[in-house]
Amino acid sequence: ALDRKSLRTNRSISSDQVHLAQLIIISRTTTGTMRKHNNHNNAPNIASMIAFVLLATSFKSVSATYTYIAGYEPRSTVTEHAEIDLDVKDIMTHDDWPSNNGGAYKDCTTITNACKWDTNMYPTLWDTACTHNLATVSTSNACKSPYGIYSAGKNSLKSSSVRSIAGFASSIGTKESGPIGAKVAAKDNQFIGAMNNFWKSKGLNELTWGQDIIEAAFKGEKVNGGRDLVIPTTGVTTSTNTIKFDAHGLSDGDSVQYNNGDGTAITGLTHGTNYFVVNKDTNTFMLSASSGGSAIALSGTGNDNQYFTPKHNFDFGVVGRDFRKEVIQKGMIYLNIFPYVIWEMQDAINDCNAGSLADNTQSYCSPSDTYCGQSVHAWDEAVAFFAGSLESVTKGGVTGYSGGYLQYYLADKRCENFGTCTASYDTNADEYAGESKVNEEIIALFQRGEDEISAAVDITSTTSAAAKTKCDVPAKTMEEVATKMLVPFIQGTIRYLYKTQTTSGRTAKQAGELFAFASTILPFIHAVDPAAAKMLYTHVWEMPADPADDVNTLADIKSAIEATYPKLGFGAGIGTIKCSDIGQLYPYLSGCVDTVSSTIEDYAGYEPITDVTMHSRIDLDLEAITTAANIGGTCGSSCKLSDCSVATTVMAAGTGCNYDGTTLPWPTTADGSFDIWTNGEHSKKSTSMRTIRGFVSGAKTKASGNSPSTQDVAYKDNKFIAIMNKYWKSKNLDEHTWGEQMIKAAFEGTKVGSNTHLDFSTVGRDFRKEAIQKGIVYTNIFPYVIWEMQDAVNDCNAEKYIDAVHAWDTAVALYAGSKTRGKGYGIHGPDGGNLQYRLADKRCINFKTCANGFSGTSNVNQDIFALFNLGKEEAKKSAVASSTADCAQLNTLKEKISTLSLVPFVQGTLRYLYKTRNDDSGRSAKQVGELWAFATAILPFVAEADANAAEMLYRRAWQLDFTSNSYEEIKSALEATYPKLGAGAGVGLVTCEAVGDLYGGNTDDTLLSAGTCYPSTSSKDEVDVGLAAGLGVVAFVFLVATFAMCFLKIKAEKKYQAILLKHPV
Repeated sequence: ALDRKSLRTNRSISSDQVHLAQLIIISRTTTGTMRKHNNHNNAPNIASMIAFVLLATSFKSVSATYTYIAGYEPRSTVTEHAEIDLDVKDIMTHDDWPSNNGGAYKDCTTITNACKWDTNMYPTLWDTACTHNLATVSTSNACKSPYGIYSAGKNSLKSSSVRSIAGFASSIGTKESGPIGAKVAAKDNQFIGAMNNFWKSKGLNELTWGQDIIEAAFKGEKVNGGRDLVIPTTGVTTSTNTIKFDAHGLSDGDSVQYNNGDGTAITGLTHGTNYFVVNKDTNTFMLSASSGGSAIALSGTGNDNQYFTPKHNFDFGVVGRDFRKEVIQKGMIYLNIFPYVIWEMQDAINDCNAGSLADNTQSYCSPSDTYCGQSVHAWDEAVAFFAGSLESVTKGGVTGYSGGYLQYYLADKRCENFGTCTASYDTNADEYAGESKVNEEIIALFQRGEDEISAAVDITSTTSAAAKTKCDVPAKTMEEVATKMLVPFIQGTIRYLYKTQTTSGRTAKQAGELFAFASTILPFIHAVDPAAAKMLYTHVWEMPADPADDVNTLADIKSAIEATYPKLGFGAGIGTIKCSDIGQLYPYLSGCVDTVSSTIEDYAGYEPITDVTMHSRIDLDLEAITTAANIGGTCGSSCKLSDCSVATTVMAAGTGCNYDGTTLPWPTTADGSFDIWTNGEHSKKSTSMRTIRGFVSGAKTKASGNSPSTQDVAYKDNKFIAIMNKYWKSKNLDEHTWGEQMIKAAFEGTKVGSNTHLDFSTVGRDFRKEAIQKGIVYTNIFPYVIWEMQDAVNDCNAEKYIDAVHAWDTAVALYAGSKTRGKGYGIHGPDGGNLQYRLADKRCINFKTCANGFSGTSNVNQDIFALFNLGKEEAKKSAVASSTADCAQLNTLKEKISTLSLVPFVQGTLRYLYKTRNDDSGRSAKQVGELWAFATAILPFVAEADANAAEMLYRRAWQLDFTSNSYEEIKSALEATYPKLGAGAGVGLVTCEAVGDLYGGNTDDTLLSAGTCYPSTSSKDEVDVGLAAGLGVVAFVFLVATFAMCFLKIKAEKKYQAILLKHPV
């Protein structure tokens, strides 16, 4: 019963205030997702605070007696409604179910009674009707059977009857509520109407198709109880060669089988022969011997018992028992309960329109007015039927999919197949386990809709514009919810399309699962693309026993389905299903890529156009590699370089030179640092795992694979990578896989390749640890970031513009990492992750090159991200319009970003040169290991500028020679190379100003070591002004306008336009 008191409140807020709050919410939820964070915090904007205050004061108090549903807060009692899931549970777990026999899809002979329930098509008990006494549940055998529970219910009690799943399906066609002129009957709801129209077109009953399918599966008969098109002699017109059957639902090209009914056949047709429909009209059709052929001439009318069996009139009597079982167990949820959830939301909207504008309860309704009020209650019912009683009351429901049975449970089950278990409250880092993102979104929408209904009834003016559209707001939310609910059904369809593509996979069970999932989405696919729906329908409802006879391939059907995503659903729901929502069937099938989207989360303010979520998760591999349990502890200043005197290395303490005890190499066991580096853990590809080691192990042959005519630049031939290859080859490392050799040697405690200068077995455990955790980023991932930008340029030249955008986005994802996702421009500190982005912000604190000196985002990150965004916009031009991308300009941006990326490495090198300059200042294994990692990243570029300077640095970092050259000599030589560091258009961007002076850092502004290479003329501001003039007024205004729209910055931030002025292209 609805608690009326809980739906009343004393309010002083005006109707205009409530409407304003609604408009604010609508604006926040329908506009794009441009991130507008400052570099200090993610403070709520003014609009959201106003909306919160207004709505908080208008919403009623909620009784604590109402039971939450997976975190949703109902405002009425729907406990009994939610227990419809107990019916599903009792049906699924019933002892009467025969065990799976493992039979093939359409093989009723190999296994005895493979297509029957036992020895019969179904138990004769099911012919006995189950009758309850009002709300008192009968304990008769008929009522306790699976069919009895389905048809008459058991657990979900109403005041004077028992709610049943079959009742949902049988009654939904006649359901209506609300006042005349404002009500939308169930059959007229856009979603339910689409289902009705589609199944009517396939010859099923327009209103009871959901019940008819499940009934046929229970009984092992044709859908609609074996209803065929019975054609009396009066239905055959020989003069026109037509056959008449009102609303036959056939389409041209459909196949029908003629049966003479044991009487005289129609002259021109043969008993038991399949024919094809041609020239069909609403109530008539002709027949042809071939699809699209000429109509057959009919010269006799046959007899009154003859009939045609449409090929799409599916026969459950010829499929394996396991098929029927899956269709019953899954189909009653997907085809019976799912539409009813939509109806309850529509009912809530109808009741919203029916209610007094001052009160949405039944206090004003006449006793005979059945359709008056109860809007919030109907909305709560929708949630109850979506999630059920077995999900936990807390947000996220039962962990994983261990307890539920309805749609909520299904979403959590499917997310584990498609990598969409990414709800914000999911503490499991694995996107293939835990809580589904779509459930989080749906429950949030449900809660929003409930609030919108509550706000709507507070608008007291019956003449205001707000009053006239008061219930339109939650109606749009209903459209979003209903559309989002399609996600797990699509996932299930793709999963079982894959599973049934082979003979061994086309079992009755798996084909039955495909039938249930595909039948749910078919009407919505059809509404977008009838051709795609026909492919899927033909494959599923007319599936041959042998996959070799399939009309369409898995790839073709999957591609056709994916193409409908942007238009699936109705109203406000259209556009809410993206490739990233569906994910990928790992490790078997890749998912599609969202090519243009404003809803993909940003990376430190950069909003990718394509989905690179998985790529960005490479930082989680690094995080796992560097956990104390894997990498070990840190000894710090007490463990000096090359001090291997500790008798037994202690992993947890970081002492000695071995991995642990007397064991020198890191173990290669599963889930250890070496294993994660080699085999990956978090960054999944379509059919395999992305690995950090894989970035460098394939360096010799890595290429974009475009036509030779486009003159691709291979990985090894990129200007920057070629410089690295050349240098490390000169030091007796492998010309291409030197990055792999270095990290492998650090793990194993050996020399690097044929190089004899550094032996990781003698430098100290802390040195090896730093070489691993820092070197992975500087020598493995950094070159691959450069490669992804090169790949983007290659694809641009090959006119593969969407691929170019994706590669560019990938470069940003690998530079910033998943830890920066959704945190906005200017994120810094620990929230900045552990890749190059975080490194730049750590080093700026030491060199006073952050936005605010010692705090804020580093200047170089601002520079790099300004250029990243310019590159994205350049590539996007052709990805969304005509081929207008300037690939040469994209190449220029690549070279500038690659060069600027050297700045933090130079800073790190200077810092640890300083820290290790004197033996008495703490020349620890840890600090020298850090010096090795930083110096290794820049040595090839220093050598390209000045071989002598590079040799000084190499002797210090690799030969551990602290006597041949002083700190001051090496520092001065290094600084002299700045103007020549990098390659191409990047040369000249590494400056003394960009690197800065070495300070104590953070709160310590003590100058430790000043730079000696500052120019004597031209201040930074003067240079910027000169560059601005060089750009020209139009270009300058364009850049200012573009980035003013993209990023909200506070006065302490360097403005993007100023950054861009430093790097004109």
